[in-house]
Parts: sequence; C-alpha cells; structure tokens
Amino acid sequence: MDNNNNKKGFNSGLLLIAIGVVGLFFTLSDLPVVFSLMWKFWPVLLLITGVLFLPVKSLIKIILLSVTIIVACAIYAVEVKDYTRSYGNYNDNYYDNVRDDANTQLFSEPYSHDVDYAEVNVEYGAGKMFMKKPCEDLIESCNGSNVLRQTFEVRYDDDKVKVDIEMEPGLKINYNNNKYSLTLNEDAKNNSYSLALNENPVWDLEFDVGMVDMDFDFSYYKVSKIDINGGLSKIDIKLGDKWDYTYVEIDADASDIVLRIPKDSGCSIDMDSAFTNKNLEGFNKVERDMYQTGNYANSDNKIFIDIESGLSNITVLRY
Repeated sequence: MDNNNNKKGFNSGLLLIAIGVVGLFFTLSDLPVVFSLMWKFWPVLLLITGVLFLPVKSLIKIILLSVTIIVACAIYAVEVKDYTRSYGNYNDNYYDNVRDDANTQLFSEPYSHDVDYAEVNVEYGAGKMFMKKPCEDLIESCNGSNVLRQTFEVRYDDDKVKVDIEMEPGLKINYNNNKYSLTLNEDAKNNSYSLALNENPVWDLEFDVGMVDMDFDFSYYKVSKIDINGGLSKIDIKLGDKWDYTYVEIDADASDIVLRIPKDSGCSIDMDSAFTNKNLEGFNKVERDMYQTGNYANSDNKIFIDIESGLSNITVLRY
C-alpha cells in the first residue's frame, strides 16, 4: 500500500514539475501565449499522462518527460514565430488571387441609390477572411473553397436591404451550440473569403464563423454594428469614424483578438472574460469589467465594444 502511495505521490510531483517548467518557459521567454494555437498541442497532455503511468524506473520517466516538454516547447516556438510574422500585417493585395485549384463562388448585387441602410449576415466555417476596399456594387462576395459552398439571398424593404450569405446545409460548423456541423480537413485550411461593400449605406454586419483568420478593415465604411460569433480564431478588426455610433459585439473563445480604433473616437469596452491576456492601450478602468478612453465623454464619435471570451488574447490599439 505504501509503495502505491509513493508511486502516486511521485507521479503527482512530476506532473506539478512539468506544469511549472512550462509556466517558467512562458515567463522567461519572449514568446506570447497564443491561445488559438494551443488547441493543436492537446496530444501533449496524453503523452505526459502516458509517461507518468509507464511501469519503468523513475529516472527513465524523468528523461521521457523532459524530452516531451522540450520538443513540445520547441514546436510551439516555431509555430508562434510563423504566426507573429504574419499577424496584423494587412495587405490589400495579399488575398486578391484565390489559389488556382479552388472552386470559386462570386456574388454581387448592384447598388441602388435608394438604399440607405444595409444588413449583411455571413457564415463561414474555416479559413482566411478579409475585407477589401469599397466597391461600386452594393456588395461583392468571393468564396474560394473546395469544401465550403454558400448561398446568396437579397431582400429589399423601402430604403433598407438585407443580404444573407449562408453556408449550404451539411457544411456548417458546430460552435457555441449552433445547429451546424462540419467535418474539417486539410482543404478547409486553404479556404479564402473576401468581402467588399459600397461606402454609401450605413452597415449592420454579423459574422458567424468557425476557425478563421479574420482581417477586416471597416475604416472605409459607415458601420453602425458589427457582431462576430466564433472561436479558435485570429480576429483583427480596424474600425473607422464614418458613423457617429458604432457597436461591436464579439463572442469568441480561445482566440486572439485585435481591435484598432481611431484616437479621436471615444470608446467604451465591456468585457466578460476569463483567463485572458488584456492589452488595452489608452483605456482607464471605470468599474469592474468596464474600460473607457479619456475622451469618451466629449467625443462626437463613439465606439461601444462588448466582448465575451475565455482563454484568449485581447488587444485594443488606438491609431
């Protein structure tokens, strides 16, 4: 009995040491904790557990555990360097050409000067998403994928128009208890989706997404609301000051979120987050989970941000 207790105590001690070593690695290194990459390393937990239960000598367990941790940290370091090399470097021409072997869907709707308000709902399961510069049509949508197919529907109501860009049944992703399901494969990683809007209407935009790399520059547009639902994503959003009040709602777990707002705009952030890294440039904490810029009360243009997220990196920058 004592021998079994000693083994359990030894294994528990090794597990705590392993956790401590990983924590020390992140503390002493310059590498950021990128939660959207962490999910790739879940097999490491199985490897560590397997090592602890191996019927071998303690010295061999220590060696195997050390090798596992060192290799995992090395792979993570390479992944993060590749990630940070491209993160936030928006290039309008980067995604102009969908890869040659992709099955491309192009949607567009002519612009009518009678339209003052436009609502767009976009669904996309996985891949890269980006916003292009304003177009002459009301909307231009391009989906480059051999996996995801979309439908396109437009409904007019006086001076308002609603555009639904949805994934076809059977290709929808299961996230945040949605009713959709999608089996991802290697092709899904190469999906590419672009969106361009007319700069005249006031826009209300909603995005229901899965694991995406989203790089959206809304600074050209009059935006009243942006609603993003997703997870395990990289989200980089640039906002402008073309409209007096802009509301942004983001519900995304295990994601890396960057929001860029104009310095002259007053901004208020209500954040419901757990186990997140927060970097809020130029914000003051006014109450629990609420932050505001110093010019919030006196600014003519205001941005309201509501974020619900866990296990994420959240950065708000002012430009």
